[in-house]
Amino acid sequence: MNTPFQHFITLAQRVFDNVRVYEPLSNPTKTISWINTKQASSSLSFGNYPYTCTIHLVLLDGGDINASCQFSCPLDSDASEFDRLFEVWVAGVDQFLASDSMLLLDNQIKANLKK
Repeated sequence: MNTPFQHFITLAQRVFDNVRVYEPLSNPTKTISWINTKQASSSLSFGNYPYTCTIHLVLLDGGDINASCQFSCPLDSDASEFDRLFEVWVAGVDQFLASDSMLLLDNQIKANLKK
C-alpha cells in the first residue's frame, strides 16, 4: 500500500467536520459503511467486507486528538487494493459532501433557517 495512513484519517476528518450524527448509522452512503460521532470520540468505516478501513478519533483531555486506523482484508490479498479503494472512497466522500443529504451540517442549518 502506497497511500499514507494520514490520508485515510484526513478523509474521515472531512466527513466528521461536515456531519452531525446523533445515533450510529449503518451505510449512510455508498462508500461509508458505518459512522458514529460523539462528543469525545468519532468512528467511521469506509468500504464493505472484505475490504474496510476504520478510523477512530478520540479527543484527549489536553485537547489533542488520538487517531487509530484499522485495515481489514483477506489474509492472502494484495494490500495495494487499498490504494485503488482510497480513490473510490475519496470520490464517494466528494459526492456525499456535494449532495443534499440531511446528514450534512450545512443542510441541517439551511433547513432550520427555512423554518
